[in-house]
Amino acid sequence: MNRVLLLLLVIAFAFSPARNQCRCQKLAKGGPEMGNVLATMNGGRVRRLRGTAFYPNLNQPVKEAVVEVYENHSGFTDANIPSAELEKIIAQERKVACMTAADGKFCFDGLPGGRYLLRVGTHGEGWVSGVYVLVTLDPKGKRSSQKQLKITLNMSL
Repeated sequence: MNRVLLLLLVIAFAFSPARNQCRCQKLAKGGPEMGNVLATMNGGRVRRLRGTAFYPNLNQPVKEAVVEVYENHSGFTDANIPSAELEKIIAQERKVACMTAADGKFCFDGLPGGRYLLRVGTHGEGWVSGVYVLVTLDPKGKRSSQKQLKITLNMSL
C-alpha cells in the first residue's frame, strides 16, 4: 500500500501546476531593448518553446528579459539571416510576448508547429544587446530536441 501511495505522490508532484507553470508574465504591449549589436543564433528544432535568458559572461539569468515570438515566413532557418529579413519578420504583428521573472525563464505553450523568430532583449538595461533566435517548433518530431533553449545576451558597445 505504501508503494502505491508513494507512486501517486510522485505523479501528482510531476504534474502539479506549481512545477509546470511558467512565471513569465505575458506582455500585451512593449518590446525589448535590443542594444546596438546585431546577433542571431540557431535554436534548432524543438518540441516546446521554453528556455532561459542569461547575462553576457555572467551565467546569471536575466530578470525581466523580454521575449517576443514572431512567425518566420522567410526561407532562412539559421543564424545567417540577413538583417533586412529580420526587419521584415519583426515588422509583422508578434504572436505573443512575455517578461521573465528573476529566474530568466520563458515559455510559450499552445503555439502551432512552424518556424518562429524569438527576439530576446532586456527591459531597461542598455549595457546588454539582444539576440534573435531562429527556431522550428515541431512538438511531435522525432528529431526535435526536448532541451530548453539557453540564450546568452551580448554586451552593447
